[in-house]
Amino acid sequence: MNSDQQTRGLQANVVVDRDAAARLGISPAAIDNTLYDAFGQRQVSTIYEAYNQHHVILEVDPEFLKDPSSLQKIYVASSTGQQVPLAERGEVSRRETRICPSITRGNIPR
Repeated sequence: MNSDQQTRGLQANVVVDRDAAARLGISPAAIDNTLYDAFGQRQVSTIYEAYNQHHVILEVDPEFLKDPSSLQKIYVASSTGQQVPLAERGEVSRRETRICPSITRGNIPR
């Protein structure tokens, strides 16, 4: 087995003040969806051509993935439609971790 395992990665934890968020009409699901829209890989559409189809993925510019301080630029919609900065309702911490963000294996006989 060949492996290019990476054993050190970065992890950001967001701790949300649920009481303060609720007072502003922001649900935990709204926060979760907003973070997934930005940092996940949400498929928002499919473009169909004669012989191909292309999935349209929503994500932030890769520049925002380099530093957790970019979370201060994320806004969450309240139940009234008001845009509220996530940083006002949450605390972000960054730490190095021993999780394995990716493993690629090649030439594995079956």
